[in-house]
Amino acid sequence: MRKIAFILLIGCGMMSGGCRNMDPFVYGVDAGWEVIGPEYKRYVDRDPTIDNDSKLLRKRTAIRMDKLIAEAKKLIEKETSSATTTPVP
Repeated sequence: MRKIAFILLIGCGMMSGGCRNMDPFVYGVDAGWEVIGPEYKRYVDRDPTIDNDSKLLRKRTAIRMDKLIAEAKKLIEKETSSATTTPVP
């Protein structure tokens, strides 16, 4: 989970730093997370071996992942819309 969040964070950082073609990466992570995320959240809720503090931490991490993906997609949309409306000198 932390590895996925780290990879997405690095990808977003590269995107904001000028790396142009991050769209496939972000949308690929999003597609994977749409499958894995709900399963992971159910697993955390149902696993009796995970204590409540760990469950809370894992749920917060999953929420952060949702937010990271949403923010990355917003950046892509913003960049795409500004690129189409800004005239090239």
